[in-house]
Amino acid sequence: MTFAPETPRNRIPNTAGIVLCGGQSNRMGMPKAWLPCGSETMLQRVVRLISDVCSPIVAVSSEGQSLPPLDPQVVVVHDRTPDQGPLEGLAVGFNAIGHSAKIAMVVACDVPLLRTTLVQHLVHCLTGYDAAVPLIDGRPHPLVAVYHERVRETLARQLHSGQLSMRDFLGEINVRYVEGDALKTVDPSLESLRNINRPEEYRALVRQLGFDIPGEFGRAPD
Repeated sequence: MTFAPETPRNRIPNTAGIVLCGGQSNRMGMPKAWLPCGSETMLQRVVRLISDVCSPIVAVSSEGQSLPPLDPQVVVVHDRTPDQGPLEGLAVGFNAIGHSAKIAMVVACDVPLLRTTLVQHLVHCLTGYDAAVPLIDGRPHPLVAVYHERVRETLARQLHSGQLSMRDFLGEINVRYVEGDALKTVDPSLESLRNINRPEEYRALVRQLGFDIPGEFGRAPD
C-alpha cells in the first residue's frame, strides 16, 4: 500500500482518527474492509484519507478479524469483548490513543468518499461540546463524527451496564448536531456520509471512481 506524502500543514492539532472495522458485513456478503478500490482496499483508502488530517490513526477490529496490510504507523487493536457494537470500538480506540490526542474523528471503514474538509469542519464545530455529529433529515450519523476524550467515562459506564445503544450514548453526552445545510458548505453532495453496505452500492462506487470491479470482490484470504 502506498500512502500519500506527509502533509503536516493539513493536520488538525490534537486530533486522532479511529477507524471501526468490525461488523458482520452481512448485507455485503463479504468483508467490506477487503473490498478493492483501485490499487487499495476500502479500509486502506479510508485510512489514507483520514491520515491526511488526523494523527495517530487507530484501526479497531473485532476479535479474530483479518485486516488488509496497513501502514506501520497505524495502530491496530481489537475489541476486548465481542458483540458490543460500535461503543466497544470507540472505547478501545480511545484507550489506544491514550494521551496522544484529546479529540478523535471516528469513522467506519465503509465511507470511502470521506472528505477531509468535512473532518475539519466537524472538529471546528466540536468546541464546547463532547461530540459533533452530522444530522441529516433527522437522522444522526455517529460513525462519521468527532468526539472529545471526555466521553471515555460515559463509554465505560454504558459498556459496564450493558447499554450498547449508540442513540442512548448520544443522549448521555453534550452533542452538537451539525445539519446538512452546514455540511454542504464543505461537502456539497454529502458523500462523506455515504456508507457502502450492499453489492449494488459497491458496484456504483467503483464505477463512480473509475475502477474495475473484481470478480471475487476482494475477499479476505483464507
